[in-house]
Amino acid sequence: MKKEISRDILYEEYITKEKSIKEIAKFFNLSYNTAKLRLKENNIKIRKDSEQMRINYKRRLIKNRNYLPENVDEDPKFFYIIGAIKGDGHVNEKDGVIQISVIDMDFLKYFKSIINELMPNWNVKILKHIEGKENIKSQFRISIGSRDFSIKFRNFIPRTRDQKIWFLKGIFDAEGSAYFSWKMRTIGKYQFLSFNKNISLSQKDVKDLELWSSYLNELSIKSSLHDNSKKLRRNSNRIKVSDIAIKNNDSIRQFKNLVGFRIKRKHDRLNYIISNIGKSQMKDKDISLILKLYKETSFGSHSIAKILDRSKSSILYILKKYGVSYRNKPKGNHFIESEIRKAEEICNRKLDFLLKNKEGDYVGHNRTSEKRDV
Repeated sequence: MKKEISRDILYEEYITKEKSIKEIAKFFNLSYNTAKLRLKENNIKIRKDSEQMRINYKRRLIKNRNYLPENVDEDPKFFYIIGAIKGDGHVNEKDGVIQISVIDMDFLKYFKSIINELMPNWNVKILKHIEGKENIKSQFRISIGSRDFSIKFRNFIPRTRDQKIWFLKGIFDAEGSAYFSWKMRTIGKYQFLSFNKNISLSQKDVKDLELWSSYLNELSIKSSLHDNSKKLRRNSNRIKVSDIAIKNNDSIRQFKNLVGFRIKRKHDRLNYIISNIGKSQMKDKDISLILKLYKETSFGSHSIAKILDRSKSSILYILKKYGVSYRNKPKGNHFIESEIRKAEEICNRKLDFLLKNKEGDYVGHNRTSEKRDV
């Protein structure tokens, strides 16, 4: 059935409001050709492409009249925006548009909150950029229309200590990563499990990395620069990039105190790294203890990690490394006393964390839903 649209409404939208045919079609839920036909049927003259281009250009100029507030760069938080755009953004001086596209919504919300705080008159929205399909992750973006900002962007360089801290916060949120792994190492006749970790930042431009590394050093965060150390995939091509790596324990703690991450997944990984710093390396006798506890008691990796004050991932690594088979745990509401006594005998110490509740039951770990996790 043909949808009736009055000539007055079409005239208002197309001529007075200067909407394009594409916008008219979207507004009235029509196809492009149908919208064009309706305009012709109502004797409304169709604009030439050159006329529409001039209208679009005029709109873009209006859109880009977001001016930076005077002395906005005196607020250290402004350099969070600069750092984030340096890391994951794109600046188009010609069109006066700055865009940042990422997969982390919590990052964009924080980024937007800083803009709203410092530039309250700017209308900035978070938009869906790419729909996630199968193994492709969804992306979200923020587009900032400001010719003033896009032209001045390259001139904003952090000078003070606070400005450098906020710049590093922005760039590490955008492009930084927290990495850890467990690896077996052999020195002489001894074999032990070591914990490898680093906080890194990758970029193509080595000069930029050298500058940002100097900012870290000024904050007593030791870092090392690796030139062309990684190959990353960009649009089906593999490109060489360099990176900054923070590996020193004290430097990682200092990084967390001063810079850190506002993105939850990165923040959680950093906390995990911090929690495992300072724990002694796992030697042969520790590995034997893990295997014996796992095979001879009802305890799973979570409880063994708690008993030995280790991370669950390190216990899982050992179990997988030594090919321990998967099997369900025995049923029951709590560990029975005989199992706890058996574990105490293996460890040759009391397991004080397994206390009794008012009913006299051991409440160290509820295992009704826990399965062997390798």
